[in-house]
Amino acid sequence: MLKGIYTAEPKIFMGLSKEQQKVNVRVIYLLLNSNKRKELAGLLTRTISLEGEEQLDLRKTLAQP
Repeated sequence: MLKGIYTAEPKIFMGLSKEQQKVNVRVIYLLLNSNKRKELAGLLTRTISLEGEEQLDLRKTLAQP
């Protein structure tokens, strides 16, 4: 799933140090495996500037099991 998120929207990981990237990956992983999965798309779109189509792609990716 993380690879799918990165493929759909690489901006999530750009401009970050290696340590920040690791933290992001771990937080995303934890959210994907919790009851907060649906909230992840909203969190990411509020934190990262995404265009309408980019937001849609990200939401589609996160909706996959």
